[in-house]
Amino acid sequence: MHEQTAKQYDFERFQPKTAAPSVRVVKGKRKKNRYAAGMQWVMQIGVVAVCIATVCSLLCSQAQVTELTGDIQAAQKELEAAKSTYTYLSGVMDEKSSLNNLESQAQALGLMKMERDQLTYVTLETESRIELPQTNAQKMLDSVNEKLMDILGW
Repeated sequence: MHEQTAKQYDFERFQPKTAAPSVRVVKGKRKKNRYAAGMQWVMQIGVVAVCIATVCSLLCSQAQVTELTGDIQAAQKELEAAKSTYTYLSGVMDEKSSLNNLESQAQALGLMKMERDQLTYVTLETESRIELPQTNAQKMLDSVNEKLMDILGW
């Protein structure tokens, strides 16, 4: 009875039977599409070209940055030298144009300070008068007028 019970519950008997998939293994090379193979080769070359171009551009830009940094440092050195020269020359000019130095040089030349009794005021004419230059036509008329007066005797 035990054996009969196990067969009663064997559900595999009632399931539909399916055919096992047939898989075949073929040894050998798979044929590639020539166009796909060519495009894959072109894409690989393109990627390599882009990588090379990127590396070259990075190297060029780094070279330019290095060159410009050198130029900036040289210009800063020149600026510092110019500032130093300016400071020195300003000090020399202040020393030479100081009041004590000017007074000592004036005394060495025999100059002295002006006093009030040395001032002389000059007055000019009391009336203001403006003389306009004559034009060529007026000069010519004046000379003709003078000659006529000489001829007539006036």
